Amino acid sequence: MGAASIAHASPSYSVQVLGAEANFGDLALNDAGQVAANKWIFDLDVMPAPFSTGVLFENGSTLELTAPGGGNFHAAGVTAYGAVIGNTGALMAGHRPVVWQNGSAHFVDLPTGSVSGWVWSGNSLGDMVGFATLESGARVSVLWGRDGAATILAPSGDYAGFTAYGISESGVVVGVAASLSTVGEEVVTDERIVLWREGSFEDLGSRVHDIDPRRINAVGQIIGSGAADDESDNSAGYWIDAEGTVHLLSMSGAESTAVEAINDAGWMVGSAWTEDESFAVLWRDGEGVDLNDLIDPSSGLTIIDARAINNARQIAALAVDAEGAPPFMPYKDLFQLMGAVVFVMIVVMVGWSALHAS
Repeated sequence: MGAASIAHASPSYSVQVLGAEANFGDLALNDAGQVAANKWIFDLDVMPAPFSTGVLFENGSTLELTAPGGGNFHAAGVTAYGAVIGNTGALMAGHRPVVWQNGSAHFVDLPTGSVSGWVWSGNSLGDMVGFATLESGARVSVLWGRDGAATILAPSGDYAGFTAYGISESGVVVGVAASLSTVGEEVVTDERIVLWREGSFEDLGSRVHDIDPRRINAVGQIIGSGAADDESDNSAGYWIDAEGTVHLLSMSGAESTAVEAINDAGWMVGSAWTEDESFAVLWRDGEGVDLNDLIDPSSGLTIIDARAINNARQIAALAVDAEGAPPFMPYKDLFQLMGAVVFVMIVVMVGWSALHAS
């Protein structure tokens, strides 16, 4: 599949602008089309560092999300039943996982002996993964079940540590662990991509290209971004199949790519960029297409970054308008974007047969 095959198939699509702000980012999307986002705020008179407030878009309405006591809410995901998982407090200190649902929020219990915690992501059923900081200062990876129970994901055997990043619908956690071995008198560290499944770790292979395995779908496909090569500063998106084979996600004409999300059909979205521009990309069977080729140019929008995709083939993305387009910044540095950034949901109604049309 490529731009030519999609154009030949003449797929239908629709575009809905959900909101326009200067600093939207960190989008999450469920199969019902509810979108959770973060609106970054840069007011150094109020906070010494940038902070965010959560927003939920549903049924044409926009809801501001707050943590217990009215604190700031950083959204990390949205479940199938409309609960938004996230965090309150700054990542540097004092942070704690929070769940918002039906107008109110509650703290998530931390593991015994923890002083703070942070959720990276979750699945549609409400399971979450992240980390907790213990009283000793040590950081451990944690799985919070949909029942609120916290389980420390402690590595065993030859692993020296485990950092959890993503969780599948069936509760399989993907992350990175350090494997230790001895060669002569020297201890050798090898970072590995591993799965945690019902208390056991499964090794998928060496962490090539410094890939961060951020998401895993229902069939065990993993996505993440890393270094494109050893010679340049370019980045690249990758996907890893259930057998552990690593595949490069390229885009014609782009110098770098990044992948952000995957659905259960294996569709992946992210972005690509050159020295002069950034644009959103959809990958299917490893082939990429610029999402801007699927929208009406008269909209005046340029889609710069696709952040989420669901099983209904809806895509939540960031775009800029013609007047507010910011100067290009490598790897979507939202902290530095200037001008009006438009938050866009793109509903790409492309049938399965159309994708395989020649």
